[in-house]
Amino acid sequence: MRNVPRVHCLCGGMAVSIFCCTPSYCLITDTYNGKTTEGFLMKVMREDQQSVCRSIWIEIKKGLSSLLNAPTGWGKTFAIASITSELIKRGKKVLIIVDRTVLSDQTVNEFTINNLAPIKIEGHKREQKASLDLFGSVFIATSQLLGGKRFSGKLEQYFDPKEFVVFVDECHVIYNAHKEFASKGYQMVGITATAGSFGLADLYHQIISTTSPADLIESGTWKKPFVYTAQFADSNFSKKRNGDYVLDDEAVERLYKDKRVLDDTVTRWASHVAMGGYYRKT
Repeated sequence: MRNVPRVHCLCGGMAVSIFCCTPSYCLITDTYNGKTTEGFLMKVMREDQQSVCRSIWIEIKKGLSSLLNAPTGWGKTFAIASITSELIKRGKKVLIIVDRTVLSDQTVNEFTINNLAPIKIEGHKREQKASLDLFGSVFIATSQLLGGKRFSGKLEQYFDPKEFVVFVDECHVIYNAHKEFASKGYQMVGITATAGSFGLADLYHQIISTTSPADLIESGTWKKPFVYTAQFADSNFSKKRNGDYVLDDEAVERLYKDKRVLDDTVTRWASHVAMGGYYRKT
């Protein structure tokens, strides 16, 4: 083989084209089967992401449920997409549970970018049952919908436990649907940045923790965070109740009319967005 960079691919040879932004020609070692091929790879996983995906995959092969504990911004969706791709290759289906609609939209967008064509399950469409039975391999739904009248007590009619692996985003918020999936013997992978919630041990066999934010900053993967705030605040607009400040509707309206508080924050933010000579959206 020619002299090209060597990388590890967690998504399998079939899914190499999924993670594509700036293509580069590499030797690709599939972490799941160890085979090495030449090809284009667009987004390469970090070593810590590879390690976590391998650990989750080991638990999946054992038939056990695991909990991914990773800080915000670590790349949980990227890792889930990798594992999902491998599960689909092996004839499995995937259900991703989110705890609110806005997160389902975000997950649909992320997975669509990664060429995984997810189906968003929505309660108002009568034809959804047929589509669940006949089409697709990746489904996304909210916890509230799955715990409602249509699905509660009937999960096995829609999602065959032998076919489906269930990913639960923000799993530290435990809904009845999560408990029902666990009680029915579904294999689950929980995802959260806060794994200390009471009751998680009843649903997941193993916690898999990622690199800490401090280590990610030290390695240069993350930048050191900076916090900008107003130089002063005026609480005279607020009422007090039992020694605590209380913001009622009138107080909130007064706050947003008080430009002394807001303008200083905006001015300071504006002075930083152009740091380094280029505009930054965040």
